[in-house]
Amino acid sequence: MAWFKVDDGFYDHPKIEQVGMAARGLWLTAGSWCAKHLTDGVISAKRVRAIGGTRAQVQALVDAGLWVKLKDDSGAVCYAFHDWFDMQPSRDQVNEKRQIERERQRNWRANRTRKNAPASDDADLSRRDTPRDTPRDTPRDTPRESQGLSRFPVPTRPDPSPGGFSGQPCDGDQGAGASGGGISLDGLAAATRRARQAGVPEAAISAGLAEFGRRDEPKGPGLLRVLIDEAAQAHQAETAAEQAKRARRATIDACDRCDATGWVVGTNPAVKCDHKPQAGGPF
Repeated sequence: MAWFKVDDGFYDHPKIEQVGMAARGLWLTAGSWCAKHLTDGVISAKRVRAIGGTRAQVQALVDAGLWVKLKDDSGAVCYAFHDWFDMQPSRDQVNEKRQIERERQRNWRANRTRKNAPASDDADLSRRDTPRDTPRDTPRDTPRESQGLSRFPVPTRPDPSPGGFSGQPCDGDQGAGASGGGISLDGLAAATRRARQAGVPEAAISAGLAEFGRRDEPKGPGLLRVLIDEAAQAHQAETAAEQAKRARRATIDACDRCDATGWVVGTNPAVKCDHKPQAGGPF
């Protein structure tokens, strides 16, 4: 999330005092839109109209020196905030900050994963070979539960089996027990590894792991592979829908006849815009 910064002396700035409250509202609204979309303080005339700006308000901002009227590469009218970079971060600065934050979170997750990783086989053997000096005071009435077994597997062990993820046999291990094989760290790690080798997005793998963690016992690597496959299909469908949505938004934004929802401006009854250019242009 980006922020549009407003100085505490905004209310009595000489330029602001020249414009009415409606124009001030347009200035603030347009500024928050520019900050969200990282446009470096540039907003098209079409977008100004979509957020409720009027010709008189725009002219007041231009006359006061708060906006500069420009034209983009396609010749469409747009407006730039005067001295935007004196108060607001640039697009590159925001993206750099976001990248640093993503890297910090990635490192934090990696450190947490290493801390939760199971001990190595050599360390396990060493502990088993070392005699216990202190006898146990009380007998163990209940079977020993697995120590260090995470509900979310960590792919830290080598996978000796070849092949990709899709189409891998489940070997009946969707459940635990004699027929299912139980939960195996090697098997769970191999399931996530095969998914990555097959190009499954990390978001789908994470969703599959989360759903696997929510399922009740018995369960095994076969169930995890099924859940990751289902999450991958859902992710693919969401991606396609998002691409279609963006394509429609780009078409609407490029059209000078319709409003932000795709309806022709000034028609009664409302007419759905076909986005074909016509004579004339925005204010």
